[in-house]
Amino acid sequence: MNNEELQNIIKSLKIKNYKPCGEKVLIELVTLEEKTKGGIVLPDEHRERERRQQTTGIIRAIGPTAFLDMVTNEEDIPKVGTLVHFLKYAGITLTINEKEYQVINDDEIFIGAIIND
Repeated sequence: MNNEELQNIIKSLKIKNYKPCGEKVLIELVTLEEKTKGGIVLPDEHRERERRQQTTGIIRAIGPTAFLDMVTNEEDIPKVGTLVHFLKYAGITLTINEKEYQVINDDEIFIGAIIND
């Protein structure tokens, strides 16, 4: 099954909640707008910057064993809503309800920050 076939199945199922398996983490990719609030179209250089931003996202779901082997203090475990940076080619990309997500292993996240979502 290729990625396009998988995307078609996901669209037809109308799934509302996703729960990653094992040590996987579901991350919503952070993207930059193509226009400013004032309606100015951003140049191509901005799109290159946006491409680099694809290594940044917000944790939306965490597998049951994610991060357990990596930390000794439970407070250090990233939670849903944590802004994270991860390896550029990590995991797989999914489109869910017209949003881009990345499913990656927990050890591919290299920094996180709590944000107000």
